[in-house]
Amino acid sequence: MNITVFGLGYVGLTNAAYLAQFHLVWGFDKDIAKIQELKNQVDYLNEPGVFPLIKKHRKNLFYVEDPSQTLRQSDVALIAVPTPEGAGGQIDLSAIKEAFAHILETGKKGILVIIRSTVLPGTYELLFEEAKQKNREDIQLIIMPEFLSQGEALTNITSPNRVVLGLKQVGLEKTVQNIFKYSSTVPLLTTDPSSACLTKYASNSFLASKVSFINEMSQIAEAVGANIQDVVKGMGYDPRIGKQFIQPGIGFGGSCFPKDLKALQSLAVKNQIKGNMIDATIAINQEQITRFMNRVMSRFNHQIKQKKIAVLGLSYKGSTTDVRNSPAFKVIDTLADQQAIIFAYDKKATFEFFNQRGEKPCLAYAIEIEDALKDADVAIILNDAKEIKNLKPNDFVRLMKTPIVFDGRNLYDVKNMNGVEYHSIGRPTLK
Repeated sequence: MNITVFGLGYVGLTNAAYLAQFHLVWGFDKDIAKIQELKNQVDYLNEPGVFPLIKKHRKNLFYVEDPSQTLRQSDVALIAVPTPEGAGGQIDLSAIKEAFAHILETGKKGILVIIRSTVLPGTYELLFEEAKQKNREDIQLIIMPEFLSQGEALTNITSPNRVVLGLKQVGLEKTVQNIFKYSSTVPLLTTDPSSACLTKYASNSFLASKVSFINEMSQIAEAVGANIQDVVKGMGYDPRIGKQFIQPGIGFGGSCFPKDLKALQSLAVKNQIKGNMIDATIAINQEQITRFMNRVMSRFNHQIKQKKIAVLGLSYKGSTTDVRNSPAFKVIDTLADQQAIIFAYDKKATFEFFNQRGEKPCLAYAIEIEDALKDADVAIILNDAKEIKNLKPNDFVRLMKTPIVFDGRNLYDVKNMNGVEYHSIGRPTLK
């Protein structure tokens, strides 16, 4: 088949790379710089396995600055453009509408449009009505939410734990199977478009609620002298609870959880539903960062002016360059307001963080992790990057002026942190 992919971010490019194994694929993105980088074989995504797959199937994968010509010969148009947060928490559908307008104008007769972008219930009907107004009722439309995790996107699309299709036209699920070539063992749910949309939002919101729940438990653990890691271990033995997403930390970030929670919150308000669970999940996540920084400030009696502070980890998790909604922004702003001297380090995400935060008089970016830690009064750990995980207690003792560590990800075993004043989440402090 011939396929045009709209949007070459981590969802779109991962889909394009995967589909190029079986089909002829054209990728389009409004950001012309991305097109040029792809043509020059620049890996701007840093998503494990994706660029090797692109190189392997480069004869089947092309990039265009105008999708009109490719749409005339494409059997499928896959839309994976951003749906960022808009006014009042609602999602901004402008990129979806723009992509769909291209398809309505020049798309091949009977073209199948697969929406992989995260969209709210009602989007299918909105697009179908636009097609109707343009006399393009020949267009076939499917909502196919993606369930990709950054850092694991290729694995997730190659071996999905489920495929959800929202459609109203009979038989399209067979077409999707011909496109993606998934094994018959992969669970397939065919449902209506609104249910497919809500499945994605419900999934992300539920995972976020697990994070907020365990973070609230970590606060109680700190108050009563319990060890949250033992609590987590005891909970995780129960198969009804499971072990995933119950690791305490400084809070979730990224492009999905915060945006999707706000969109669901907006949808609940629109339909006169209180959404107490959603509200609490958001509130606890925000409170967790504030509480963590209050602990840092209290340790120094709120006197951190001119103290050198190493901030390790700028992306919201260690396996990505994505800094959207990263806790690092609030942490660094809090420290900067108190005129601390901040040395920030992230092996992958420094450039992206700098592009969003810009320069601050008291903020420097360290090239090596040792440069950030050298002569520091305190180290604050914000993500689980491999080089941060691999630090040993002696590294803090050897490099820092005073080996005081505030670990927002519980990366280290408390009993092994000899020589370090070690503060973590929901566990006893080692002094």
